[in-house]
Amino acid sequence: MSGTHAYGLVAFMTIDFIIAVLLLTRPSKMAFTIAAAWSILRIVIQIADVYFGPAMGLSYGDFANYLFNPTMVTAPNPPGIPAALIDLIIIMQVIVVGVSLSARSAQK
Repeated sequence: MSGTHAYGLVAFMTIDFIIAVLLLTRPSKMAFTIAAAWSILRIVIQIADVYFGPAMGLSYGDFANYLFNPTMVTAPNPPGIPAALIDLIIIMQVIVVGVSLSARSAQK
């Protein structure tokens, strides 16, 4: 599963890059709508990751705690890993949604 997970992350970053280039080269209502929709989808995917807890040998609640609780320490991870990073990604995606929708409404 970790190999598949890595390919998924590469795909996410590739799509992020394509959308960023689109926004920088052709800012439009459609481009901002795409950015907002992609960010919302990324948030849903991050939260839906909890579904894979049992495959990792954890309950849904324990896996959610591992993924989203930055104060939890799970050997060999130091505190905050991966939770602080995942939380930061979700916060950044929320910001992208807000900025994209604001920019979309400001477009003529």
